Amino acid sequence: MQALCFITKAFSFMFVYVWLRSTVPRYRYDQLMNLGWKIMIPIALINLVCTAVAVKFPFFIWIPVAAVLGFLTYRFLDRFAQNP
Repeated sequence: MQALCFITKAFSFMFVYVWLRSTVPRYRYDQLMNLGWKIMIPIALINLVCTAVAVKFPFFIWIPVAAVLGFLTYRFLDRFAQNP
């Protein structure tokens, strides 16, 4: 039974890996740098601020802060997507 479960999980992982690898296009180095500097770092900083607020303040304060930061992230990404 354990072997069947392992084989099923391994096959599922390999299937998803091959499926994603064949459908997602390859990025050039400049596209990866653009993605990292303009999208991932701002999202990581927003996540850091949200986590700091959630740790420092009680529950009822960080929900609106997370909502506002989420909205600002959406606006930032929307503006970036329109002007690449």
